[in-house]
Amino acid sequence: MGTWTGDIPHCEAVTCPVLNAPDQGELNCSHLHGNFTFGSTCAFSCQKGFVLMGPDISECTATGTWSEDTPRCEAIACPVLNAPDWGELNCSHLHGNFTFGSTCVFSCQMGFVLKGSETRECMATGTWTGDSPQCKAITCPVLSAPDQGELNCSHVHGDFAFSTICAFSCRMGFALIGSERRECMATGTWTGDATRCEAIACPVLSAPDWGELNC
Repeated sequence: MGTWTGDIPHCEAVTCPVLNAPDQGELNCSHLHGNFTFGSTCAFSCQKGFVLMGPDISECTATGTWSEDTPRCEAIACPVLNAPDWGELNCSHLHGNFTFGSTCVFSCQMGFVLKGSETRECMATGTWTGDSPQCKAITCPVLSAPDQGELNCSHVHGDFAFSTICAFSCRMGFALIGSERRECMATGTWTGDATRCEAIACPVLSAPDWGELNC
């Protein structure tokens, strides 16, 4: 009885390099002839907050190569934030500057108070949580000119606000009692003391001997 040399041949599907899911993404494959072989099709997708850069589907061809390059997942970007006037910005970034997951904390310089959101986070929609904050100067109580006097103020950050300086003066015949100059401090209070104008006094007159005095 005769026998054949060698083994019975068979046909195997050409293989392609094994694919992996991109960082922050997922891979979903369907195989016709075996894992990552001719006819296998793989679909790529990204997790929440990330966008696919490149083709979403690739197929293993007869040459043992994939029809498309492996894509990557990039974090969705939010608009760049800036520190408010007279304030500061401190951000922590997970996936890139001002992208999904970034958190920014706002603060103000001495003499200013924050109006708006103290913390903002970049969401998967590409927008920030909260509102755009501002630093507003702390205000002091409004000052008025004393009776028989005048008030002259220089306002740097707003009327009677932090750094405002007010100078007092009296009309002729009146003397200034109290602080001539007062400044609005970061505590919302004025330096110095309350100011008033008092009439200048002359020496007291007395009636002459054997006479009378009528003032």
